[in-house]
Amino acid sequence: MTTRRRKLSSGLEGSATPPAKGAEVSGSTEAPTPPPTRPGKKTAADTVPQIPLGWGNIVVDSLRPKDPAALARRLREELSLGEERTSYGIVLEALDKSAKNIDDASRLYRAAKLEEETYERQVAERLEVMRTNALQELMAEYQAKRRPSPTQDAIRDRMVCNWPDEYGAIQGRIAELHALTRSLENLLDAWKSRAADLRIMAGQAARPH
Repeated sequence: MTTRRRKLSSGLEGSATPPAKGAEVSGSTEAPTPPPTRPGKKTAADTVPQIPLGWGNIVVDSLRPKDPAALARRLREELSLGEERTSYGIVLEALDKSAKNIDDASRLYRAAKLEEETYERQVAERLEVMRTNALQELMAEYQAKRRPSPTQDAIRDRMVCNWPDEYGAIQGRIAELHALTRSLENLLDAWKSRAADLRIMAGQAARPH
């Protein structure tokens, strides 16, 4: 009888039900694992590709020269060698600098183009407001049979009439930036052509004896 009681007791101890998965165990010092947090919604800034670390200054320096007016003046002055164009050493020096001058002229052109495009984007919304208001006025007059169907010229004329100073200033600035961009593009083309001429001049110039 004693032997049988020991076997039954042993069997009961071995058949204890294990704690359910994730349930706290009495006497345990481990904190329960917190549920994973749901990531927050990404903002627009998070989705915009960022400039790699260390490249920011290079991009700024490449696109925006520190003194564009002085740089453009120097590039225009150095297009001509004057009376020294027959000197072999002067021609070689100018040829050596031509690659850098082409790069500088290219930077000026890109900077002006970027400025032109940036300004046009900045005023696009304002111009659209002006245009919408002008079109609404003209359509009201058209529906009242006081004028023919509005044309693009009529819309522009009404914008000028309603906002003479503001519209004029915007269009004047756009025209200035456009002219500047074209001028610097011509300067870049001039330096490309000048570099080719310098290579020819270097071959033809008399070498010192």
